[in-house]
Amino acid sequence: MNFDIFILLYFWCQMFYNRRNFLIVIILLCLGFISIEGNSLAQEIFTFQQGVDGYYGCTDAHIFIDKPDWNTGGEDMFEATGNGGEVDAKHALVRFDLSSIPSGTEIDSAWVYLYFTQRRTPQTDTKELGVYRLNRAWGEGSGNDPGGYDGQPAVLGECNWNYAILDSVPWAVAGCNGVPDDREGTPEEVKSFYTSTSTNTWHSWTLTDMCQHWMVYPDSNFGFVLREPVVSLAGGILDFASSEYNVVNYRPKLYIKLSSEPQTITGTVSETHTYNSITVEATYTGDTDNDGYATLSYKLSDESEWEPEVTMEKQPFLYKQTITDLSPGLEYDARVTYFDPDGVVGENPKYITNILLPHIKMTAGTITAEAEGPNIIKVIAPYSGDANLNGTAILEHKPSVVTCWIDDGYMYRVDSSFQRTIIGLIPDTDYDVRVTYEDPDGVEGENPQVICNIHTPPGEETVTLDSWDSTHFHITMGDYTIEYDKTETDGYIFIYPTLEPSKALATRVVHGALFDLMKPEYVQDISATETEDEILITILCTRDWADFTILFTVYRDSPGLINWQANISTNQSAVIIDNPRDLWFYDRVNGCLTTGGITRYTKQARFASGICYLYEDTLNSSIFYFEDFSTLNDYFTLKAGWAPEYVVDASGGSIGYKRPIGPPTIIPAGTNFDIVDTYIYIIPGMPTSEVEIAERFIFSLSKIYEHIYKPDIIETNWQEVASYELNDLLDARCWVAVNGVDFLRAYVNIPRFDSAELIAQLDVLVAIEKYEEIYGDVTSIDDGLEQILPYFYNTTHQTIVNDYPNEGITRGDSWYTMELAIGLAKLDKMGSDMADLLLFLSIPTIIDFAHNVNYEFPVFFDYNTNNALSGSEPDVAGGYAYLMLECYDLKEEQLYLDEAEASIQHIVGKGFNLAYELQMTAACAVACARLYQITGNSDYLRMSYMPLANIMRACWLWECDYGYASDYLTFFGMSPMQEAGVITMKEQYEVWEYLNEYVNLTSGLIPEYFNNLIGGFIDYTPAVMRYSLAPFLPEEAVWTETTIYGAVNVPSMYVPLEDLRQGWEKSGQIGQEIYGAGGPIIFAAALFAVEEEDILDSINRCLLLQSSPNPFNKSVAIDYFLTGRSSILTTLKIYNISGQLIRTLVNEEKQAGRYKVLWDGKDSSGRRLSNGVYFLRLGRGESKDTEKILLIR
Repeated sequence: MNFDIFILLYFWCQMFYNRRNFLIVIILLCLGFISIEGNSLAQEIFTFQQGVDGYYGCTDAHIFIDKPDWNTGGEDMFEATGNGGEVDAKHALVRFDLSSIPSGTEIDSAWVYLYFTQRRTPQTDTKELGVYRLNRAWGEGSGNDPGGYDGQPAVLGECNWNYAILDSVPWAVAGCNGVPDDREGTPEEVKSFYTSTSTNTWHSWTLTDMCQHWMVYPDSNFGFVLREPVVSLAGGILDFASSEYNVVNYRPKLYIKLSSEPQTITGTVSETHTYNSITVEATYTGDTDNDGYATLSYKLSDESEWEPEVTMEKQPFLYKQTITDLSPGLEYDARVTYFDPDGVVGENPKYITNILLPHIKMTAGTITAEAEGPNIIKVIAPYSGDANLNGTAILEHKPSVVTCWIDDGYMYRVDSSFQRTIIGLIPDTDYDVRVTYEDPDGVEGENPQVICNIHTPPGEETVTLDSWDSTHFHITMGDYTIEYDKTETDGYIFIYPTLEPSKALATRVVHGALFDLMKPEYVQDISATETEDEILITILCTRDWADFTILFTVYRDSPGLINWQANISTNQSAVIIDNPRDLWFYDRVNGCLTTGGITRYTKQARFASGICYLYEDTLNSSIFYFEDFSTLNDYFTLKAGWAPEYVVDASGGSIGYKRPIGPPTIIPAGTNFDIVDTYIYIIPGMPTSEVEIAERFIFSLSKIYEHIYKPDIIETNWQEVASYELNDLLDARCWVAVNGVDFLRAYVNIPRFDSAELIAQLDVLVAIEKYEEIYGDVTSIDDGLEQILPYFYNTTHQTIVNDYPNEGITRGDSWYTMELAIGLAKLDKMGSDMADLLLFLSIPTIIDFAHNVNYEFPVFFDYNTNNALSGSEPDVAGGYAYLMLECYDLKEEQLYLDEAEASIQHIVGKGFNLAYELQMTAACAVACARLYQITGNSDYLRMSYMPLANIMRACWLWECDYGYASDYLTFFGMSPMQEAGVITMKEQYEVWEYLNEYVNLTSGLIPEYFNNLIGGFIDYTPAVMRYSLAPFLPEEAVWTETTIYGAVNVPSMYVPLEDLRQGWEKSGQIGQEIYGAGGPIIFAAALFAVEEEDILDSINRCLLLQSSPNPFNKSVAIDYFLTGRSSILTTLKIYNISGQLIRTLVNEEKQAGRYKVLWDGKDSSGRRLSNGVYFLRLGRGESKDTEKILLIR
């Protein structure tokens, strides 16, 4: 008998106050004389448990004093006691959402059951645990340490020891100890845990009074805290299963028994509607014997005849029914009638009248466009109708003086309008905008609509050096003012909105006891230099131990973008002992530092770019912060062993970079190094949607990317590398025989001799098949791998699984499931009948899994039930959508397209928490682009922006040049998971493939600044991945001890090391991943396939490839391709629209190959050219090619 039935029977028999009745019922049930039908007693007793019967309303976390800033909301166990005394106090917070029970419902009794899993430390004496009602809202959070119990540092909105909600709602007394502000002072029940109390047992506490209070006052349900009434000095950390526990049935359970009321008491009736349907909900209470029902009928409002009644779907306290196939634009009435043999109390029947269904044809409103800054125009296109939401609006803009429109793509839908912000415009320029409404059902009203001569604020005056001398400087930068004065600005550089100067961003460039450089007593001189591109302020500072040179730069073509760098030249040895952040909020009215009203969108991922991105309400600005770690390598070298890990973030009072300091290190006299290199980009206003959050993130990062250090790209002969790797893969250390069948191992040399993983077989097989499509049969490895695929099909669960053998397997991982199925789909597209068979045998089970978790995919799930077990992998919704689109391509069945559209909606709203496994995140973006191509719905295209932003957050936009990394490239490497802190071949090469597909799908459809970053990723990825191969690394940089999986690396092999690391760590500590060995083969196929064929062409030809960006305002990269067997004269010239030669970029003999050249928008005399159309003309012998590019300053 399962636990739930046992409890139901216990409650039932309690009514008779007789344990003997309980035993009799158990015996009769076992003998089959009585039974419990599915919903009997369902109205009388409610069970709430995470992941059971669709309930996901339990939240929990523990808070602890020894890590007061940490959050544990994602841990699979919570801790309710410490290891002795207040110095190690721990309290658990638990809440059950009870909104499904109507307010005012009478509670008979309630209990909570918690599963005691383990003692993490030995228990030395009895401990007591009581349940106290919480009186304050708190944020569960998602902190999770996969290898421990302490979670992660809390982020905004999460609870910890100091905050109920970081960082807006502190506990009245830290640790939820404020009575009554934080919690009640008296527990509802206390239970004792003895040293002899067994683990793996259930324990219950009465919650009757709490639950009744929450029924009367629903808004007061903040849950309860499980804690010791008096914190014991005894040792023993007691752990309980949390709502994230991997076994669903052991998660916290709340049982509520209602007071008996057999009659139905009518409640409220409400409706929601679409253009062709009406959904009616009718609430009720009572009916505890569950014999009531309700019917629904409807009619047109201007008619008298009602349609036949239908019985409504019954849920606890709710009847619900949807009427479909109605006519848009008409009015309807609905009628609900309650029935109950025990009687109905209240108004009956109930009516809703004059429900007007909206029209589906779009009616265009009057568009508006406003310049919101020197380089920003916001366009709003209102509409009515379009109730089926299949309409779109396309935005174009151009300088008023030219005739060529620039396509900005589709606008995004906000309420009853389409909106889009055009950014990156030229100051002091007139622009025209054009909006074209589109709707398959038709468009009424003026269409397209044009607004002309929208003037952006003044140009050269937009970024101006207003005044400066040796003691001050004053700069106007678009909507902002930058100001420093030795006597007026309290030792800070201020940055503030010109029209709202009361609050400012404030920086001393480098903060701390040895620094505070902008204090008047340390500033020795200020000078300024102006060019057509920038304003450079040079500040010389002196302290007793060092001299400092600060370069403070403001960019004319990007108002809002600022950079400051500080160089140190020491004349005495010193020890840097503190590391405050470098950007603060300052109250200019009261003359003091203050806190900011921060909405933080994201912070630095582990070892990735030094990014923090937020909105601050009093400045009414989004702020993008970037620390360029490439410049700081000398400092990291001085601080040997310390690296930029989680060093950029924001809190209420400050933003920015906290220098790694670690143990005290003496900085010797005579040392010269850079200590900060900071960029910020400030844009007025708050992003109005998740799409705009992503757009501003990408735009700001793209602008900064133009200025930061970028290392040279070293070319690799990937065909040669692939041939070496294919030979290495024949080595016995790459194979394992299981039940007499040979499989690839997951890692080289791994001592796992009784199992194999499908992910390794597919990674290599798919890559080889792609390679052989181009170059023919080069190896027999793929033949054997295809034959062993059926071993990974589990007949019990009717799906492919990752493991062989797989009898008795019970648990799967969501992203692995999609990865394996997508691999089969790729093989199927290349003609594999075996892959087709296995894929479509598995697809029904995968679809059932998606439905069971409502497209909110967990980390682990139960193969037996296809239900979630623990964790969350949000981006798998996009991976599943991509898989369904692959199936749609293969079978052309509408089911798969419908599934893709349903699933992709679940990536929305995740923000920068979308990414779990980065190739799944990339699949999200590509699935969106493919859905746009299929449906024409531009919403899908815009949905792709946040996945792209998540990918860029995980990239290492810095070159690690200390320690071992001084001999290899890390720039534009990518962490495989947001917090992994290593660069891996498997995830990065797959993201590279997905982004190449994305670029092909979205050419001309997305803003150019997206392409700047995507192009950088595509260009640098093969160069970085070269160094995941041990032969390209110095011997000393490769881990040669036993790896974490018990293997030993073979440095001579061209099988990738899974973990390329920052410079203080050796790479390969995880091992050489065969399930990433497809990378070199994919690069060989993708990068050299076309070039090899064309270069061998005996005819001299030339071809202009993509010029990026186009349009451009600073420089453009011109890609071109040459064929032929001899070196002959090649020219690349630029002409204006009148046919005049402006500049010759190439005029020399060149061999066949692919080349790239930069043009800075200047003529042969070095003069900046004006806005307009220019022509590239490439010539090689008799071959010519021409391309048009647009320069807009």
